[in-house]
Amino acid sequence: MEILLVDVKMKEDILLLCEIENSVFVDILGEEKSRVCSMIAGYLNGWFKTAMERKKLDTREIVCKAAGDDTCRFVTGKIGRITELVRREDLKKSSNEYPVIKFE
Repeated sequence: MEILLVDVKMKEDILLLCEIENSVFVDILGEEKSRVCSMIAGYLNGWFKTAMERKKLDTREIVCKAAGDDTCRFVTGKIGRITELVRREDLKKSSNEYPVIKFE
């Protein structure tokens, strides 16, 4: 998993933007017309809610290899704003346009 954006203060209602290059669901189901990694989104959501001690988070897949995208990407944010976050085109830009995040 690559983390593209993280904001623990959630200034723009986003906690995390991350992506997975090789999803097991894409490998199993192959190309589809829609996103197929909702189980990964659910897992990430549960993990981040626990890790951040926040209950009002949601995680959604915004691009998916099964639907023809280069990767599977997920956004985690406030429940009341998740529909708006999913629609934001700026969150779908190329991975190399994000700064490298290193954890030490």
